[in-house]
Amino acid sequence: MVGRLLDGLSGKRGEQDVIAVTKDDFSVEQLIRKMKRPESGAVVSFLGTVKGIVDESKIDSLTVESYEDMALKKMTDLRDEAMKRFGVADVTIVHRVGTLKPTDNIVFVAVSSSHRQQAFEACHWIIDELKKSVPFWKKEHTQAGDRWVKEES
Repeated sequence: MVGRLLDGLSGKRGEQDVIAVTKDDFSVEQLIRKMKRPESGAVVSFLGTVKGIVDESKIDSLTVESYEDMALKKMTDLRDEAMKRFGVADVTIVHRVGTLKPTDNIVFVAVSSSHRQQAFEACHWIIDELKKSVPFWKKEHTQAGDRWVKEES
């Protein structure tokens, strides 16, 4: 189901998890709270923020673009694969688009599971796969000019 989630997040939602692309900032605390379940003993998360300095260049802002329908599909596929591969209970993936400033939240991944090892492994795998396979493009804006970001693993 595609809809409005968590005060402005648009995306797909399972029972507890959220898969979303949004222009708005998000509350890490609120997203983690949604991941807590009686059968889960661990919630592991990753928060990516906009860098203020890259290769000694001061970043004024970062523009993030996406092919949203494809991004949501790929993010949902990552959630489904992580749940099968690692046996986790819930997965949340949120990625922002638009123009962001240094230290702004850009990406959030959280995994809920009965054991911490599964949660850590799944969270690590999801963020790595997201960077490789989900269609997001980033352009850094600096005093010296603009440049497209080549994703690193």
